[in-house]
Amino acid sequence: MSDSEHMVGLWGLVSYHRTEADGSVTQPFGAAPVGRLLYTADGYMSAHIMPGGDGAEGMAPTSVVAYCGGWKVGGGEVIHDVLVGSGTVPSGAPVSREIGWQDGQLVLSAAGWKQGETKGRRALVWRRVA
Repeated sequence: MSDSEHMVGLWGLVSYHRTEADGSVTQPFGAAPVGRLLYTADGYMSAHIMPGGDGAEGMAPTSVVAYCGGWKVGGGEVIHDVLVGSGTVPSGAPVSREIGWQDGQLVLSAAGWKQGETKGRRALVWRRVA
C-alpha cells in the first residue's frame, strides 16, 4: 500500500513537538494537544490543531491552526495546497511535510517552526481515528 493510500482517513493528534537547533524539545501546544487531520481519497484535506487543557507556553486555549485544500504525495512528502488557512498557515500557500510511520502512526515533520524556516524541526504524530 502506498503512503497516499494508507493516509486516507481521519487522524487524531497524539503529539506536537519542536526540536530546537540546540537539541532542546518543546511542546508548543502543550502535552495534550487536540487535533484532527482528514485526507479523502479524491484529494481533499482538512487540518485543525489547538492546545489541549489550559493552553501551552503562553497560548490561549482558543489558539487554533486550521486549514483545508487539496493534497498530494510525492518523494516521501505530502504537499497540502492550502485553499483556506488561518493561524500560521496562509491561504494559497503550499505546505510540505515529510511522511514517516512509527508503530502504525503517521508522523509529519518539517524544518523550522513556521513554513520556510530552517532552524530546528517540528513533528506531528497522528493516530488513525477512522
